[in-house]
Amino acid sequence: MTKHLRGQERALFAASAATMYQSGKSLTQVAASIDRSICCARSLIREGGGIIRGGGHQPRSPERGKLAAQVVEEYLAGATMMQIAADIDRSYTLVRTLLLEEGVALRPRGTRSTR
Repeated sequence: MTKHLRGQERALFAASAATMYQSGKSLTQVAASIDRSICCARSLIREGGGIIRGGGHQPRSPERGKLAAQVVEEYLAGATMMQIAADIDRSYTLVRTLLLEEGVALRPRGTRSTR
């Protein structure tokens, strides 16, 4: 990140960034790959013709359905949402959203004291 990108060099970076992003890499991954900030990577992706995905990138059906089934199974077996998130390398928020979408009653937070 030591110099500004201009002209043909910028166009090459933009095309490369857009290709990586459209192939499924996250904005953070693209930025790291081209050794630029997330803000710069976002601009380059747009310049390269890419369309920025809204929100977090979530897997779509049928992959999402399989992921939801796995999350529900682990949760009902006693795993916490944080454990499941770490296990599947996804966010806590996605795990919670999948459980709610599947109609699973969530356990109360924390642990209960035994007396």
